[in-house]
Amino acid sequence: MALVLVGGAFAAVVNTDFGRVSVTDTRFTGEGGQSLGGLLYVPDGVTADSPAPAVLAVHGYVNSRETMSPVSVELARRGYVVLELDQAGHGTSAAPAFAHGYGGPAALRHLRSLDFVDRDNVGLVGHSMGGWTVLQAAAAVPDGYRSLVLMSSAPFPAGPSTGGGAAATPKGTTTFPRNTAVVVSTVEEFSGSMWQSANPVDINGAPNMESLFGTDSPVREGTVYGDVGAGTGRVLHRPSTVHAGVTHDPAAVGHVVDWFGRTLTGAGSAGGQVWWLKELGTLVAMVGGVLSVFGVAKTLARRPERPAVPAATGRGWWVAALAATAIPAITFIPVMKYAPKLFPPGAWFSQSVSNWVLAWALLNAVITAVALVPWLVRGWVPLSGVLPGSWRAAGRAVGLGAAAVGTMLGLVLASDLLFKTDFRFWVLAFRAPTAPQLVTAFCYALPLLVFFVVFSTLLNTQLRVGGRRGYWAAALVPSVGLAVLVLVQYSRFPFGGELVFPGYQLHTIVAYQVVVLLAVAGVLCVALFRWTGSVLPGAVASALLAAWCMTAGTATQAAVGEWGPVPWAVRLVLPLLAGVVLLVVAVRSRRGVTGSDSTSGGSGSVPA
Repeated sequence: MALVLVGGAFAAVVNTDFGRVSVTDTRFTGEGGQSLGGLLYVPDGVTADSPAPAVLAVHGYVNSRETMSPVSVELARRGYVVLELDQAGHGTSAAPAFAHGYGGPAALRHLRSLDFVDRDNVGLVGHSMGGWTVLQAAAAVPDGYRSLVLMSSAPFPAGPSTGGGAAATPKGTTTFPRNTAVVVSTVEEFSGSMWQSANPVDINGAPNMESLFGTDSPVREGTVYGDVGAGTGRVLHRPSTVHAGVTHDPAAVGHVVDWFGRTLTGAGSAGGQVWWLKELGTLVAMVGGVLSVFGVAKTLARRPERPAVPAATGRGWWVAALAATAIPAITFIPVMKYAPKLFPPGAWFSQSVSNWVLAWALLNAVITAVALVPWLVRGWVPLSGVLPGSWRAAGRAVGLGAAAVGTMLGLVLASDLLFKTDFRFWVLAFRAPTAPQLVTAFCYALPLLVFFVVFSTLLNTQLRVGGRRGYWAAALVPSVGLAVLVLVQYSRFPFGGELVFPGYQLHTIVAYQVVVLLAVAGVLCVALFRWTGSVLPGAVASALLAAWCMTAGTATQAAVGEWGPVPWAVRLVLPLLAGVVLLVVAVRSRRGVTGSDSTSGGSGSVPA
């Protein structure tokens, strides 16, 4: 609780520039009646009588508005009004994703409608697909902005990664968009799809880059091409980071601030950058939130009866650990290749990227379950020592896991209400979900539970290790393989600049989050097994955490109106009622999760 409160409050202080900037939720209606949302930063002293220059800031695909926080914080500190948009189908903006120019044109019109905005001094900045969002806005309202920044994005037709329904990105020329800064990372995974340059080292000389800058030779970094006064200014910067890191790179953020300082008028100045302090605050809050899951679970549980579960030793353990490390990594890219065609977004599972992860998880659950069959058949892993002994005990176990994660969800909602911050660090985030996202999370949590039951069973049987080493093993064995895959994917960049597995850039970025989630889930499953004698509480908590993180922080392709005959409100009420019932069961049963219902023998605590 202390970490959540201190971290959230500290992040809020930085976000508001020590009270000198007002940060509020904003909602408005976009094209086709689509509801759009975002955060609005308004510096002190900005009024209708004293309007300020403004910037529309838009995040990339499978992110949310807070991804642009470093840029928003630094611009607001310098006197700019900033609309930090959740693009269509992301965050607080209604599905479907990709609709109506990603929400960009409507957002620009809304920003210009505010009476405290200087309509003659409006800038646009977008990261990745957010760049395409602001390009759509620039094309739709050509006289509504003065300058634009593309952060690891490009003014050329969108690549296949955007999915169905995406409008074609307006093509850049020497005159469109107006005064444009291109801030593209040196380790740019999307150099091929965005700039038609397979090697990011060669982006400066890519034909698209040269045509945008009006030159027939490689573009020189930091040199202004064209005429800023005439609106044809162009500049290129190459910060040393990856595609997803450009929003959180001090050099990149500095280039954005400098370009708007050069092309817009009326803003002030501020020394240094402080956005990273907010990132530190939300990280502290996230650590506190995750620890609350452990704290609530341990409070509701007691030392169980001894489960009759042996642990593998010697060569058997290492063989099992190697398989558990390698198989998830080996299957990751093949599943990502075929999942979009085999498992498209639909009525119940409405998010493309979440479907990819779910398909991969279920395949690994099947592989692991088959590997465990010999242990079960030979009696090496008696189910009575792993699973609850009755439906009543199973209900208690589910209630414990749900109550633990529900507490963390409550803390995030409180942080959003009090501080307008959530739990996050870079690409990993637990944000306050909307009502439709809660329903979506519940839909994904049920099949994910299958994976995590098998996952928890494996960690607490074949891969069980005593003492603190058991937690390290649980964190590293499931996640190291994917971490190595990510490193292999980037291994050529220092030498040639090409990905080892081209075409899987987005999937690699998704893997960043999966690595951390698997490590946290591993520790959670082992801890709750030791406290309860059942694999189920840890599996439930892990499934809910993963589903929440996935669904609240990615794109939703299917709109609420497309969810079939059952109203979405009903689908929200049912899981909430179930959650209340499970919480009551868990609290009333806090004296023991297994207790007399356990069929395992012996007494005392779970052995190391």
